[in-house]
Amino acid sequence: MNKVRLLGLGMIILGISIGYLSTSTNFHLVSGIMLGIGIGWTITGRFRRKHEHAISDIENSRSEEQTV
Repeated sequence: MNKVRLLGLGMIILGISIGYLSTSTNFHLVSGIMLGIGIGWTITGRFRRKHEHAISDIENSRSEEQTV
């Protein structure tokens, strides 16, 4: 497992524990946000989304098509 997935598992465990141990609704909100981030990091294993095609690549391919 990479570091991001381990961090995601830690966020899930911490979010669940905060949700069960707190009585304030503000902490429940933070717990839910931490759970969502932790699940996302555990599934994907990376912090940012990877774009397969950048906008500049699309524009370059369109200009090449027009010149041909």
